[in-house]
Amino acid sequence: MRVISFLLPFILLGCQADPGELVSLEEEWTAVLFEPLTFADSVSLRTGIPYSTFRVSTLVATGGDPLLRDTINNALATAIIGHVPAGDSTLEAALSAHADRLFANYRSTEVDEDLLKEAPHTYSRQEEYRTEVVYQSDSLYVLTNTWYGYQGGAHGMSHTELLTFTLHPVRRLRFRDVFVDGSEDTLSQLLTDRAKAPDMAGRIYVDTVPVTENMAPLPDGVRFFVRTLRDRPLCLRYDCS
Repeated sequence: MRVISFLLPFILLGCQADPGELVSLEEEWTAVLFEPLTFADSVSLRTGIPYSTFRVSTLVATGGDPLLRDTINNALATAIIGHVPAGDSTLEAALSAHADRLFANYRSTEVDEDLLKEAPHTYSRQEEYRTEVVYQSDSLYVLTNTWYGYQGGAHGMSHTELLTFTLHPVRRLRFRDVFVDGSEDTLSQLLTDRAKAPDMAGRIYVDTVPVTENMAPLPDGVRFFVRTLRDRPLCLRYDCS
């Protein structure tokens, strides 16, 4: 993945809450902790090969503020399985149920037996998720959730989603919380100029890099992931070094 640097000195709102929302420095702050959760299963379309594989290496928020913990866990569950586990169900149980549905659909695939013999990889399926903590402080949590999928073609595809949470108040941070209204055109031009710099020659195939909600403000600047680079995420950020 290529890292692109650019400067955004005049269109940032910043991520500070209103004075009435700030937490007193005398209050004790308990960090949310993260426990790893892994899940892997597969099923074959026929005896032997090909296979459908579902793998997850994610995180479960524990401890700390209950609202923050639930907000993070719900966002991660939605990013991976498309919904929040119902009732008292755990993410692990929801992953197992999700895999069962994927495999049931896979085994119902219409098969060209001649193609299956000549090119069994055509019917291979792979879906993987990986979650990492990028940044954690007493005011901001940033995680990445990366998806990789293979559908039997020449190569797979991937996409990275930035999951950004502010603590004061607890909520998922959005584009409008960071940038002033009307900054989209200016930001898009900055992203486009930087992405088309000489060191990126031949790596981007769009006339304009669009503004995206897939962003996070970090100590070294604002990071974006844009799906314009051969179906792979393009990371752009302001680098202070």
